[in-house]
Amino acid sequence: MFSRLGRLFSASTPPQGKNAESNNTFPPSFISLGNSCTYRYDSRGPEIIKVQGFVGTISRDNTEFRVFGDNTIFASRTKKGAKAFLKTRTFTGQKNFQYLYQINILGRRSFSFVENYNRDKNALVEAILSSLPAELLAGMSVDEARSLAHNALIRDFNSVDEIQIEGPIQGQRISHIATTLV
Repeated sequence: MFSRLGRLFSASTPPQGKNAESNNTFPPSFISLGNSCTYRYDSRGPEIIKVQGFVGTISRDNTEFRVFGDNTIFASRTKKGAKAFLKTRTFTGQKNFQYLYQINILGRRSFSFVENYNRDKNALVEAILSSLPAELLAGMSVDEARSLAHNALIRDFNSVDEIQIEGPIQGQRISHIATTLV
């Protein structure tokens, strides 16, 4: 039910203050401009990424959680987190190469679930709950709903140190650092 929490954040976030922007949907949350480096596995090879870069999600899954709408680029703040995300994916059929990229996001807007969770986990959980459709919460106590939202944050976002970056990101900001056969 809360696997990716749906598309809860507003795509537009007006500037407020130095190095931070508040998010209209989640007022206590934090859009950061201070992160400098992220990591992402992708099935597209370095020659393609150098030309195309990362432009945003191609998923048409309406339940996918996208802080920056269709311009959202999913990554991790750490190599360990990127590897943990790769392990959650199921690959069927023939072997598949996955390429690990380091992305320079200095000066780019990003949203880190871990940063927001550490800043004020209760505010983040409450904001998520207030953004969910009422029918998803029907028949649940407030404590049950909070517990589900909290567990989803830990399981789906914090466990892989997910960071969402506003795209597009040009190829010159992206470096191929490893190749893995899965």
